[in-house]
Amino acid sequence: MNKYFKLIRGILIINIAVVVTTANAQDTERSQVNHWVTAFFHSFNEDLMRGDMDAWMENWAQQAERITPMGNAKGKTQIRQLYISLNQRYEAMVQEITGTIIEGRNASVELRTVGIHKDTGIKVSMPNVAVLAFNEQGKVISAHVYLDMKNIEKQLAP
Repeated sequence: MNKYFKLIRGILIINIAVVVTTANAQDTERSQVNHWVTAFFHSFNEDLMRGDMDAWMENWAQQAERITPMGNAKGKTQIRQLYISLNQRYEAMVQEITGTIIEGRNASVELRTVGIHKDTGIKVSMPNVAVLAFNEQGKVISAHVYLDMKNIEKQLAP
């Protein structure tokens, strides 16, 4: 009986070690992805808004995609053009993270974006959600941004 008890105890210890190791690995990955999310939106607020498009584009993988009601883009060249267009329409944009859900290297990020529409001078609030996928190097490979375009249009209406 003692031999079987030792065997079962050994199996339980191995199983517990696997569960703890897996949980630690998941926590480490979640922490890493959270860092990437924070750095991504910090770069938006700092690099992009001060006009350093090259620094902003360093956040994106070469063949990344950006899907949004404001326009879709595939690859860094198209994504750059999309942000150039955004900068032509808005200034002083700031994105504040209000919530984040992380699963693997994917993050669903709730944001409050505020910017000034250049043509009208109206300050526009754009609540939105960005669903981001990162590669192993922490570069965004996919960004699906969901925002209420009618809300934005309503704020800009005279």
